[in-house]
Amino acid sequence: MIDLGDALPEVLVSHGVDIVFIAEAKLDCIGEIVQVTTQFGAEVRLLPSAANIMQGDVRVSAQLNSEHVLKGRDGSPEKPHCAVVSGFEGKDVLITGAGGSIGSEISRQVSRLGVNKAILLDRDENSIFELQNQLAEIGSPSQIVPMVGDIRDRHQMQHIFGRYRPEVVLHAAAFKHVGIMEQNPCEAVLNNVMGTRYLAELAIEFEAKRFLMISTDKAVKPTSVMGATKRVAELLVRSLAASSNGHGPQIACVRFGNVVGSRGSVVPIFLRQIAAGGPVTITHEEMTRYFMTIPEAVQLVMQASTLASNGTIYTLDLGDPLRITHLAHKLIEMSGLQPDKDIKIKFVGARPGEKLHEQLWYEDSEVTPTAFARVLAVQGQPVAGPVEK
Repeated sequence: MIDLGDALPEVLVSHGVDIVFIAEAKLDCIGEIVQVTTQFGAEVRLLPSAANIMQGDVRVSAQLNSEHVLKGRDGSPEKPHCAVVSGFEGKDVLITGAGGSIGSEISRQVSRLGVNKAILLDRDENSIFELQNQLAEIGSPSQIVPMVGDIRDRHQMQHIFGRYRPEVVLHAAAFKHVGIMEQNPCEAVLNNVMGTRYLAELAIEFEAKRFLMISTDKAVKPTSVMGATKRVAELLVRSLAASSNGHGPQIACVRFGNVVGSRGSVVPIFLRQIAAGGPVTITHEEMTRYFMTIPEAVQLVMQASTLASNGTIYTLDLGDPLRITHLAHKLIEMSGLQPDKDIKIKFVGARPGEKLHEQLWYEDSEVTPTAFARVLAVQGQPVAGPVEK
């Protein structure tokens, strides 16, 4: 037996684990197990209870790997492109939201590129502690600078920039859950808008070479507080880039959709519901979303961060949108069960701020290819600068 929170990542790394079986785990642990395991590229298999097997109700499940949920998609990172390696090698890199699903994978990939320092910033002490231990297995601990802090604290951010002078800033910190931010709009604005503004301004002030903000498809025609704050942040970043007249850092935003296996994503939620015997709850029968795996999303973000940019918004090739109902059916079947027979599906209605379908760009945008096949540049209407303080 192991302590999940402390030992699972260490076990996965030290033993080169390929498959993790979940056998009668507590429901509140399943999502965390899936998230941690898939981040390290291992497969997950959900085992029904002994009683279920003996009664012949179910069979042992097929593998539950986030990469396999997306048909025909291999989310395993490829060998880094030479442009990505040269863009990070020997650099001091600041990663905000480093303890989150995307931020931690960015940290892992950055740490493999021979950076001088990886400055890992997050509000959650525990996630930074765990990440630091994981990265110590990849490279020299001297490369890793753990920082507990809040991007909304401009004085603290100024101290960090002044002390470490990061050459590359990868800004992944954000409040992202639509329903929660509908109930906490002030926090969404303070974090997603003001925090982004402080970081971008400081990147310019301290002469960083590159600044990249992680955005979302929910910033296109936003119907939620979260989406609106990310759209404002995009416009803010573009405005700051315009005001620098090409003399500041290379500034860009990258939009992508839902990330399979990320903290709070729909896949762990569905798995918990399946393990509990159902029902699996879906907001609307026709709802669709764009999905990516964590490794492939971060790999493309890293590529976009090396492109010459002056407020450019990039979007990633996400393939076709996936119906949430289809995703639920697939997960139930991969668990060795039958939809609507063994596990019921219940439609509960769209929640405040949710859309049935997401878009990756506005209709009047010009979308052009870049040097990387799966990274697209989205040129919209110009924005004014500078931003008044």
